[in-house]
Amino acid sequence: MSRFTVKFLGAGTGPLRSESVAADDAMHVGRLAAGRLGSSRVFTRAQVFEGQDLRLEVDRAGYRRVAG
Repeated sequence: MSRFTVKFLGAGTGPLRSESVAADDAMHVGRLAAGRLGSSRVFTRAQVFEGQDLRLEVDRAGYRRVAG
């Protein structure tokens, strides 16, 4: 399992919340983040990091992969 950091952002803001997640892959973490975004009034997007590397950026419309 790898350790991922999810940073949740609001509209026009920097990170409002950061969570550490252990998972097999970034796509699993992206699905977890998408669920959180769908139920939040504050968060509009999330960034999934593995170490210092940005792996995914998730918004309410779905996933956007980031090269890395």
